[in-house]
Amino acid sequence: MFNPDPSAKPVNTKLPRDVIMMVEKNNLVMAIKTLAADENISMDEAKSRIDAYETQLKVKQQQKLNTIASKQGIPNQAISFDREQEEDEPGPLVKKSC
Repeated sequence: MFNPDPSAKPVNTKLPRDVIMMVEKNNLVMAIKTLAADENISMDEAKSRIDAYETQLKVKQQQKLNTIASKQGIPNQAISFDREQEEDEPGPLVKKSC
């Protein structure tokens, strides 16, 4: 399961609705700029708040996935944001004769 850094200081994850929409559409640069301008904070502070929101969102999504998986009898390890996607190495291409 996604494990946020427990040593990090708590950050306010409450964001304005328009910034949330930008984050959900993966428009992070515009979200950071908008949040910094709207709340008169530094870009670093805006980035840390957006990162905290994304972390919180990933945790919630993982919990929902685990709940659904357990109801369907799927092991939790089968559904995870943390594990690397396994890629099948394609074999060498072979020309087929017609």
